Amino acid sequence: MKNVDYNSNELESDQVLAYLALGYRTPQNEEEEKIVQEIEKYREEGKIYEIEIPFNGI
Repeated sequence: MKNVDYNSNELESDQVLAYLALGYRTPQNEEEEKIVQEIEKYREEGKIYEIEIPFNGI
């Protein structure tokens, strides 16, 4: 398994979203902070039940 820098600027946008949702990534800018707030809001409202990860990882 490869070492992943969850806070890297070299990640693809889908990886960034997944790592933010999983709590592995610290928001790096205002946009990512807003995304985290939305994710938390949806979780509190019960609208997020699970996150699907492809079998080959992220």
